[in-house]
Amino acid sequence: MGGFDERIVEIKYGATPYEQITEFADPDNMFAGTKKRLLVSDGARLFYERTDTGSVYCLLYPSKTENLRPIESVIILDVINDAANLNKKRLPKKHWKYFTSYMHVTSLDGSPTYLDEAKVFWLRISRILIVDGKSQPRKSIKWLLSILSVALSVGLSGSLLFGIQYYFSLTVPATQIDNKSLQPSPIPRPSHWPETTIVSNHIVTNNS
Repeated sequence: MGGFDERIVEIKYGATPYEQITEFADPDNMFAGTKKRLLVSDGARLFYERTDTGSVYCLLYPSKTENLRPIESVIILDVINDAANLNKKRLPKKHWKYFTSYMHVTSLDGSPTYLDEAKVFWLRISRILIVDGKSQPRKSIKWLLSILSVALSVGLSGSLLFGIQYYFSLTVPATQIDNKSLQPSPIPRPSHWPETTIVSNHIVTNNS
């Protein structure tokens, strides 16, 4: 829970020790002896906070260790404009399922299923992430814009090519070719030439 702050509700898995190490009691003094220390994994957290406007931010914090943590420090799971919607079972149940999947994926001792992996992958591309204290745009939006950019480039190129072809088809009409015009014209025969007739392989000339 959020302690005395009634605007905050926090649900988290507890810290889990996973290894014991031996280290110098004083890193600056090697003769100060050694000590044993437990390495602890902090569990994931589901965090609700009501703002001054009445909307509620639902945040996911990953499980992490001293040396191992996801690239994101927070996932903005949801923004509920009407806090009364949290009284309905459907929305908190949905948040809880994402929370348990996120815990399994980010925890050292988690046992994520393929469905858990798919859910967390979807969260990381469809939600705003906080990385190094800065919000990152949704990857799904960036991918969609890239796809639209390529589609528009291809579509506009095709439309431009079609427009050019259509324009020239109107301004330069195709030449109509008549097959008859391809036939050779007969050689004109002079009027003073005698008429020649071939009869039984004999040439008979008629002089007029």
